[in-house]
Amino acid sequence: MCDNNFKEIISSPKGSVVRCHDRSQFQVGFGNVLLRFNYEQLERFQLFLRETNPHDLDRLKVQPSGKILISSSEAVGGYAFDDEEFIEFRELVITALAMIEMEEEWYRILKLDR
Repeated sequence: MCDNNFKEIISSPKGSVVRCHDRSQFQVGFGNVLLRFNYEQLERFQLFLRETNPHDLDRLKVQPSGKILISSSEAVGGYAFDDEEFIEFRELVITALAMIEMEEEWYRILKLDR
């Protein structure tokens, strides 16, 4: 994990996305789940979320709970989202990746050291 050495990218009432100090890892925390990604993994996960229609979430729900489950393959447990929470989580991750990409572009344009 990032320990206490990270930069917050974005936060919401229930979650946040941070960049670890070594800049190669990102953590997405939401509720009681903490997911860790490298950039390529975060980008693929964001594409999955972007392709998910927030008005048609029934295909993602498991029965009998009727919740949407997200978990990490590296962790035990996960998070069971209701529709409203999943939409908040989805927007958090999509917005975070847009902010990461914008920051990287500024670094390239201004030729700044990271």
